[in-house]
Amino acid sequence: MILAGGYLAFDEHVFNWPENPPSERLGFGADGDAVYLLSADAAGNLTGYMHGFAFGAADPNVSFGRYLTSEGKEHFVAQSTNTLGTTNALPRVGPVVIAEIMYHPFGTLAGANLSQDTAGGYIELQNLTDEPVALFSAMLFVANIRDLPSLAAKLRQPTNNVSQFLWDKLSAATQGQVDDYLLARTEPQRLGEALVAELNRVIVGPAIYETQRFAGVPLSPETTLLLGQSPQGEMRARLHRLLLTDAYPQELSKACVASNSWRLAGDVEYVFPTNTWVAPRSRVVIVDFDPQGDLEALADFRTRFGVAEDVVMMGPYGGQLRDRARPLSWESLSPPRK
Repeated sequence: MILAGGYLAFDEHVFNWPENPPSERLGFGADGDAVYLLSADAAGNLTGYMHGFAFGAADPNVSFGRYLTSEGKEHFVAQSTNTLGTTNALPRVGPVVIAEIMYHPFGTLAGANLSQDTAGGYIELQNLTDEPVALFSAMLFVANIRDLPSLAAKLRQPTNNVSQFLWDKLSAATQGQVDDYLLARTEPQRLGEALVAELNRVIVGPAIYETQRFAGVPLSPETTLLLGQSPQGEMRARLHRLLLTDAYPQELSKACVASNSWRLAGDVEYVFPTNTWVAPRSRVVIVDFDPQGDLEALADFRTRFGVAEDVVMMGPYGGQLRDRARPLSWESLSPPRK
């Protein structure tokens, strides 16, 4: 029974008994999934009520919540704060948003006829914050683990403060998987996925650097420079990723995995190159031509739309913007999270 105005919360452990085979366990996919509530009688026969929604990719530690617009329309959006067991928070906005879309620019006038321009469309992104935002993820992939046996051994028998700190951060279930792996009872892929999920929670969590904790760890020049800036948000996550790879140079790769990036998806597609940043309070324009290779088209575009020289232009995107189209989404290609 749920009290009037009350809440009933479930987590995946309610459904995932240890004796259940993996194929019968409940778990939401990091790249999007769906959840539905259906009514049934005591015999399990459906009685007609259904409520639910499909959702897209989610950042680590960000929940979706039901939100009603001023028109009374229901949406399930990423929340600014997790609100388990209480009233939902406001929608999360930013840090980078789609600020403007041009899907149907004017063509050229020939006599009394205005030709339709099939080129000239664009999407403008805006960084709403005072911090630079990476258009690639600081998260780890399983592919970033170069030496799983060594990493598991160092975590299980800590010889320094960093390993002890991380071991204490691991859930009891993941600690058990480490033990099973070292006894050849757990598949490498399963442990890799579990460790990536746990380490990514550390990466996006509170500040981890303490002088004593990282004593004896040779920090790279990039890490030292970033550490001196006391970064927040995306930049702090980037710092945490660098600190971990400095602490485990043989076990973890610093390289970004090719799909570890952001993209535009819908009728047009564009995947941002790794190591792309959006400066604070700035804009990026994505166009349907190559602004690096077609300098004439770039000059024409800046003149036509009055785009300043300091505005970053990227492209080309694939596909075509249309007036009757699928929704255009702005999403992260994050590593799998179990």
